Amino acid sequence: MKVNKNSYILAGVIYAILVVFSLISSAYAELIYSILFLMVLAQSLNIVFGFAGLVNLGHAAFVGIGAYTFAILSSQGFNPYIAIFLGGFSSCALAFVIGFIVFRVKEIFFPIATAILVTAIPYFIIGTGVAGGYYGITLYLYVGSVYNPYILLFILLVLSIIITLITFRMTVSPFGYALKALREDYDAAETTGVNAFRCRLIAFVLCAFFPGVAGGLMAFKTFWVTPSGAFNMMYSGEAILVTLLGGSGSVFGPIIGSLIYEILKDVLMRNVPGFQMLIFSLLVIVIVLFAPEGVVGYIKDRSKRVSKILR
Repeated sequence: MKVNKNSYILAGVIYAILVVFSLISSAYAELIYSILFLMVLAQSLNIVFGFAGLVNLGHAAFVGIGAYTFAILSSQGFNPYIAIFLGGFSSCALAFVIGFIVFRVKEIFFPIATAILVTAIPYFIIGTGVAGGYYGITLYLYVGSVYNPYILLFILLVLSIIITLITFRMTVSPFGYALKALREDYDAAETTGVNAFRCRLIAFVLCAFFPGVAGGLMAFKTFWVTPSGAFNMMYSGEAILVTLLGGSGSVFGPIIGSLIYEILKDVLMRNVPGFQMLIFSLLVIVIVLFAPEGVVGYIKDRSKRVSKILR
């Protein structure tokens, strides 16, 4: 089975629109940056949450590891644009260690273990005083001279495109089918020969790379990392919300969800500041009640023509 070429065209159109808007003004560029940042987090989360059915509450930990890897290396004179990607590999290493342990025990421990990561690592940094401890690391002196917001935006764009292509491939590959089988019926999938441990570990390590790189980009953009800022549970919460909003387990779910979420968030913050989280909470309830499969799932149910495009 091959991916419908119209799916590629639609994805290309969406990315082209984002590029055009980012070039209109710096304000639009900031909005597009936020959309792509969240899109990368949601798309990578979708690999384990949407395809494998694993509730990963620790996505923020990978963002933080990537941010601190970038900060430590850059402050030691390392090329910041290389340090960004090394943050992704650091996140992969952490995911491998956690996954290797957790996936050998019961599935219920996975969301608990990932949630603990987000709180345990900041306490370790603060308690030991490493990497600046509570106050973190200020980076402007080390990376300010080579900072270019459009390069960071371009990296996010490329990351998102890469995840989209990977997800397209997963929808028609044996690996993707194996993950979906584990999601639907773990015991039955194992009975048919699916190596649950290996498949889930690969998916978990793969999904950790992208938020790690995004964390490095965040540190580069803000010129500062702190334990509370880098390991912010909001990253995990927003990624889950956006995936549910667009439709988990589909290629376009995180993309559509990120667009709706960030645009709506920007409008609400401008017009009713302070109430955006309340409105988003109500939005989650509405999604669960009326569109449990997200926006993409709702559109598929209403139109057979687009169901072949929106995977």
